[in-house]
Amino acid sequence: MTALFVGVLIAGGVLLWSGRSDGRLRRLLNGRTVPDLVESPRSDSGNQPLVTDDLLAFDLDLVAICLTSGLPIPVALTMTAEATGDRSRLGRIARSMTIGGQEPSEDDRLLPVLEVFEFAEHTGVGPAPLIESVAEELRASSRRRRQEAAAALGVRLVVPLGVCILPAFLLLSVVPVVISLLSDLTTVFF
Repeated sequence: MTALFVGVLIAGGVLLWSGRSDGRLRRLLNGRTVPDLVESPRSDSGNQPLVTDDLLAFDLDLVAICLTSGLPIPVALTMTAEATGDRSRLGRIARSMTIGGQEPSEDDRLLPVLEVFEFAEHTGVGPAPLIESVAEELRASSRRRRQEAAAALGVRLVVPLGVCILPAFLLLSVVPVVISLLSDLTTVFF
């Protein structure tokens, strides 16, 4: 029985890793869940996956690939949402475009995407290069934030140096020298 359960877990991991689970794994485990091998980070509330700018840029690259291949915008958004588990909420935009309305997005990072699609609709320009530029802009802003965080980390790492290492250096090297000099001076003057 244990070997069967371990085999099911291994098969489930393979199915999850390959992206072909489509509910078969949960039916196989009778409602028990196996943690995803590659899981998106969670937001502070814990219920929504946290979509970083890099993940959103990746999703937009997938949309651009679909658009370059000639798919209509709603179909490209729907296919990307299905492939990524709709972590970027692109499926919601696709549904709103399908029924004919532009629904405002909860995520401010999707506003440029909506503007690109609206611009492409009104001018007839292909949206794929514009979506690629939005994705590149997201990557650049993410890169800038990481560089700023690394610079701030360098400043914060100096604090332990000043608080711990510098006093230890003074106590172990400077204080003995000063005590030695004072003892030598006391023998000279007294």
